[in-house]
Amino acid sequence: MASPSPVATEINTDTLDGNASVHAADAAFEMLYPIAVGLGRRILDRDGLNLSHSLPIAEDIAIQVFVQLPRKLVLEQKSVSRICRLVADGCLEALLGDQTWVSVPRELLPPETGFSGELPLRELEATLSEMRRSDRRVGLVVFAAGLTPSHAASVLGIGLDKALSSINRISKRLHDRQVLGLGPKFGARPT
Repeated sequence: MASPSPVATEINTDTLDGNASVHAADAAFEMLYPIAVGLGRRILDRDGLNLSHSLPIAEDIAIQVFVQLPRKLVLEQKSVSRICRLVADGCLEALLGDQTWVSVPRELLPPETGFSGELPLRELEATLSEMRRSDRRVGLVVFAAGLTPSHAASVLGIGLDKALSSINRISKRLHDRQVLGLGPKFGARPT
């Protein structure tokens, strides 16, 4: 996990007067909003094949995240990680019924599933919706957005061990859903 910046920039709009408050809030927004939109867009449309659809949704999710944030922002890794976690939370519902398939490293799912390296996002959404929030976030950032487990841990502000444990639980849940006939029949992507 990346350590927080030794020099954090605190923006407290309660104590700033007039124009200084507006400039500080604008600076925070200009720095953090593109990060939120970028992660949301990558979760919703990893390869950027449908930007006309995914970008407006990612922007709406980012705006919803900023509405939830406190008035006092500390611009450090902890704040960025919080924003990324909230964006992941917002993306899960947006994936409902998504027909996109994403490439996933084969080693992330058990070999007994017959996993071919491709995963339908609708199946990921259905699986993650049954899991706890921390696992959902890791699943979206690793499986949907395509980040490595170590990058996902850094982005979400968690330890690598927690990210790997989440991936293991998700893999088991995908396998269990498949065994019960609820999950995907891994094979060739439909044309």
